[in-house]
Amino acid sequence: MISSRGNFLLHQQMKTIQNELGGNPVEKEIEEYIRKAETKKWSVEVKKVFDKELEKLHRLNPAAAEYSVQVNYIQTLLDLPWDFYTVDNLDLKNARRVLDSDHFGLEELKKEFSNIWQSLNLRAILNRLFCAFMVLQV
Repeated sequence: MISSRGNFLLHQQMKTIQNELGGNPVEKEIEEYIRKAETKKWSVEVKKVFDKELEKLHRLNPAAAEYSVQVNYIQTLLDLPWDFYTVDNLDLKNARRVLDSDHFGLEELKKEFSNIWQSLNLRAILNRLFCAFMVLQV
């Protein structure tokens, strides 16, 4: 068996060899995540979470099972469209007109789509009312 001192020396030799061959691939991966994060328009809270999770990844052993989960989480944070919004057009008449002009038949599907569209429109109205109510409560 290798003693803990021998194990430490082997790890140090391995790091030296990796650096001579072009660097540690894990370090390069983390540097790439940092570069991508610099282009994001994150809130302060999200930036703190990202930094915390990146530090956690840095401490993890790449052979550990949790390492791949952590990498996936960080990649998801980087891939989400932060600070990107679209304007929703919830006009039911316009939606029905587009469906009728672009899609022949499928009347049951169009009816179901109209029901879903109406509930989305209602949800948007309720969200606005709720926000207005919360502002009045403060």
